[in-house]
Amino acid sequence: MTASPLAQKATDAFNAPICETDPEIAELLDSELGRQRSGLEMIASENFVPRAVLQCQGSVLTNKYAEGYPGRFYHAEAYGVNPETFRIDPEIIRQRTFDGAKILAERLLADDVKANGIFVLTGGTDVHLVMVDLRNSEMDGQQGEDLLAACGITINRNTVPFDPRPASVASGLRIGTSALATCGFGPKEYEEVSDIIGTALAAGPSADVTALKARVDKLAEDFPLYPDLDQIH
Repeated sequence: MTASPLAQKATDAFNAPICETDPEIAELLDSELGRQRSGLEMIASENFVPRAVLQCQGSVLTNKYAEGYPGRFYHAEAYGVNPETFRIDPEIIRQRTFDGAKILAERLLADDVKANGIFVLTGGTDVHLVMVDLRNSEMDGQQGEDLLAACGITINRNTVPFDPRPASVASGLRIGTSALATCGFGPKEYEEVSDIIGTALAAGPSADVTALKARVDKLAEDFPLYPDLDQIH
């Protein structure tokens, strides 16, 4: 029995790649992959998954669902805090992330950054992120986020305690180091990216974005993300 023309079209669409069924979405996916490859991701709540996870998430397992509670399909492990200080014990965490955040905080506490009215909230960090305080700076959170984006570094603005600016603008910058640790950054690379960020924030609107972006490009080239990945064809 021969399938009807309508059924045949449905079958073709079912098996066609996204670049044929939805070229606009395919273009957006390709653009996002390019963006992630060409810059430095430093949003504290984001990270890169292994390529194997990308393949698993897009596998035939998508056709199934599961119910129940953790412990029935897998065993979850979590790290706790010190029972006396209630602080995270860095000895049980992959330190590179922690060391990178310390290097970043130290650079942002330098005199040239302070001269622009910028300070690191709490005077440092003991976790994977640094909170930058812009309350005394002419530059607000949105401007700081946009400046670093122009340099090829993705972070996000964030409110700080007693923030005089609305949340949509904010007076803080939230900068994380986890994704760079995943890419393989060590102290030398963290020192470089920290200096890029510090130099940009110290100069503000007069920052040499072209020169800073060139330094970011070099870091991105040295630590390529998903080499040879082509997810839309």
